[in-house]
Formats: sequence, structure tokens, C-alpha cells
Amino acid sequence: MKKTPSAMLSILLFAATCPASHAGSWNKPTPNEAFSKGDYQTALRGFTDRAMLGEDAAQDNVGMMYAQALGTERDVAKAASWYRKAAEQGYAQGQRHLAGLMMTGEGVEQDIPGAIRLYQKAVDQGLASAQRDLGSLYEAGNGVTQDNQKALELFTLAANQGDAFAQERVAALSRKAGLPARP
Repeated sequence: MKKTPSAMLSILLFAATCPASHAGSWNKPTPNEAFSKGDYQTALRGFTDRAMLGEDAAQDNVGMMYAQALGTERDVAKAASWYRKAAEQGYAQGQRHLAGLMMTGEGVEQDIPGAIRLYQKAVDQGLASAQRDLGSLYEAGNGVTQDNQKALELFTLAANQGDAFAQERVAALSRKAGLPARP
């Protein structure tokens, strides 16, 4: 079989871009795989690479790793910075994580009204943990006017997604209000 110059060039370009450029990376774990195996430094490097490219979930993961000192020193200010990047892209979990820090002022300036707004954005996206967190704030009157009915509504949303704590709060608030227990 006779090879034309263009066919040879295609083969050379393919060979130059495939195996050599991917050598060693085929067996490289993804950040999620590394995290699952407890290799937090590898996970942090991988998530950081993705976060720098603007991936919102990776930004949130980098923030979580700084907040929990996984693969790095604990740095809540860096965590908040990464959570903010994810939150600004509309990533619900990033909004929830940043809101939690804003409630306490840890790593960021305390901003309770801003935190409530972020929790609400995450709630509006259907994030069960944000529904549970905001429900807890309404039940306690922490940063908002105490409102058991609003708390019950939020807990019910989270409970319907299988959140065990929210399910317990729905039962407790229903008993308190004299309502029949909800599933």
C-alpha cells in the first residue's frame, strides 16, 4: 500500500498528539477518585486545576478541602474565596458553603442578611442541605424572624429529598403545632 504525504502527515500528527501527550495520564486518578482513596493532596491538585479553569463544582471542592484541612493546611479565608467563585457562578453547594461562613464571620466578614440571601438562592435550586440549614435558621430565629411555619415548609422540602435531620424536624414541628405527622 502506497502512503501519500498527507496520509503520513496525519499519522505523524496523530502519533505526536495522542500517546506521547497522554503518557502517564491514562492511569492518573481523577480528583474524585483520589479523594475517595484518601489521597487528598492529589485530589486538591486535580480540583485546583479544574477550578482554575472555572469549573464551579471543583471550586467548591477546593474550598471544602481548605476549610477541612484535607491535603493542605486549614485556611478558611482561602476556602471562602473558592466558595465565592462557585457561588458567583450560581453553584448551589458553593452558595450554601459561603453562606455558612458568612453567618459566623469565619474567613469572611460576617454578613447575616447576605448569608440568608445565598441560602435562599441554594434553596431555590432545590438543594436539600440548604433547605435544612435555612429551615434551622427560621426555627431558631437566627438571622431571620422566628417562624415555625416557614421552618416546617423548608424542612418538608428537604425531608422529601431524604434528609434525615429534616425528617426529624418535620415530625417535631408537626407535633408541636398539633398537626398529623407527615411522612
